[in-house]
Amino acid sequence: MTSQEAAGMQTDGTPTSQHVGSNQAIGCESNETESMQDLESNGSDQVTLKRKRGYTHNIALSNEKKAGKKVNITVSEISGRLVGEGAQRYISEASCVIRKYGKWKAPKWGKLLKDDRDQLLRITNNSFTYDGGEHVKPAIIKQLNSQYRSRRYNFHMLFKKCGSKEEALARRPEYVEESDWIYLCDYYCSPEFKALSERNKLNRLKQQTAHTAGTKSFLRHKDDREAKEGRTVKPIELYDMTYFSRKKNAMVDETSAKKLSKMKDL
Repeated sequence: MTSQEAAGMQTDGTPTSQHVGSNQAIGCESNETESMQDLESNGSDQVTLKRKRGYTHNIALSNEKKAGKKVNITVSEISGRLVGEGAQRYISEASCVIRKYGKWKAPKWGKLLKDDRDQLLRITNNSFTYDGGEHVKPAIIKQLNSQYRSRRYNFHMLFKKCGSKEEALARRPEYVEESDWIYLCDYYCSPEFKALSERNKLNRLKQQTAHTAGTKSFLRHKDDREAKEGRTVKPIELYDMTYFSRKKNAMVDETSAKKLSKMKDL
């Protein structure tokens, strides 16, 4: 079990601060929440179903696979994170592979059977190429771990919307094995999970500010800006980029504004 299930998360391994803001392996999801029927109370004892958008498909990756092509991915040696044009395709593919082939009878990624983890890695990597280097495989495994945590978080959010464990059991996601869903529902009711959830909630209350980078890592924001403008993005500019609210046309909060001001004074 991870803190993401208990108190919120980000999906591509970015820093743990808060943020605002196909049934086949080649598919990708339409948004960060579960693309499944959601539960919504209508004010009575009944529960109505609110249908969300279904799964979409990563058409570009699908076409490249049909043509026998693979997408190249790059891993930064400095941060150990995926960067460049292939990063988002890999993240989307990893999410869909985990949705289709993921096993859930374990409290977290590291407790999965090695064969199950290796299968997810092998299927995802089938559509990609990457240069060698000792830093590459750990970064890819870390990304799969992140997508696995993201999926578990979504499961927990679905569980919380139900009025009881029995109701949650009846709302099993279509792509999750019945025995896996029973395990998850039992785990969410366990003293172990509830204690961890409370600890994580308290930890999140200590966070002073929230970034506006969304699910995209700071490094990918930096890399994309540098590729677009052909120049180096300095740390102070990256902070401004990732804590600036377009809606407010200002820094996201007073704390981040003060931090930026101090950086400029250095």
